[in-house]
Amino acid sequence: MPKVSEKHLAARKQQIFSAATRQFSRRGFHQTSIQDICDEAGLSAGAVYRYFKNKEDLITQIAQENRQRNLTLVDEIDRAESAREKMRRLVETFFGMLDKDGCPVRMDIELWAEALSNPRIMRIVRQSLNGHHAAFTRIVEQGQRDGEIRPDIKPEAMARVMISMFTGLLLQKGLLGEVETWDYVDVLNAMNEAVFTAFAAR
Repeated sequence: MPKVSEKHLAARKQQIFSAATRQFSRRGFHQTSIQDICDEAGLSAGAVYRYFKNKEDLITQIAQENRQRNLTLVDEIDRAESAREKMRRLVETFFGMLDKDGCPVRMDIELWAEALSNPRIMRIVRQSLNGHHAAFTRIVEQGQRDGEIRPDIKPEAMARVMISMFTGLLLQKGLLGEVETWDYVDVLNAMNEAVFTAFAAR
């Protein structure tokens, strides 16, 4: 039997990820079966079980992949020079993802709900949120060192506010559907600009 290439294995795993994400987004975790995912991917159950032990393992690996993708984006954005530019790019990158076709908004909400009763998922969700919090905190601290943000603002608190803005928009899009992402981003950028100008002047 010929050896299967790493490229083929990665492509097949991504095929399963994509099928599972679509099913989870439409039906939720607990209403989706492995057979539903097999049918969506056009694969046999044996092919799916080659990569994942069970549905929980699949959910966990999807959560880990999402976390790693977000960390990579944050690392790329962190190369910008000014705190103002980093903040703008973080907002437009992460909030902008919510406006893309196929963005699994409902699946992210499902992950949060699953985390409340599943310790494995909770660890991943916390790691992801803590990573975002650390990124925003670093930006505020840099802005304070550079004299762009007044020093009495607590970086950790401002970071929490930014995360709340993102999770709040995600929930609204999941529950209400029609929410204008870029109008939201424009307002958020204007609020951040006030932080980088008026605060520094006081």
